[in-house]
Amino acid sequence: MMKKANDDFDAWINILTEEQVYDVTLNSSLPLYPAHYWTHINKGKYVDFIGKVENYENDLECVCKEIGVEAEKGVNKNITSSCTVKENELYKYARFMNSKSRDKINSLFREDFELFGYEKITK
Repeated sequence: MMKKANDDFDAWINILTEEQVYDVTLNSSLPLYPAHYWTHINKGKYVDFIGKVENYENDLECVCKEIGVEAEKGVNKNITSSCTVKENELYKYARFMNSKSRDKINSLFREDFELFGYEKITK
């Protein structure tokens, strides 16, 4: 699909259909499904724990504690000053998208934003 959009992210988001995102049986080569498909049933959480990338270190420590494994302490060598979830009050990659793309993502992943407590980007 990116080729069809001439490798332009905003063009790709524009041609992305709801069916491609919502129907997991439609296209298994497009792993872009709402996360709540694997964590919630009828808007109710059915998993014991949901970790988030932005809380990785703390979440990993919680999981390790729960299963009785000691989490390794130390500095994460993969983190750089540019690896932040938000930059200039926008989520890291949102600044590279046009407002039409952000609006479509807000719409397609509305339930994920609500269920996981993320703010929609309206700028």
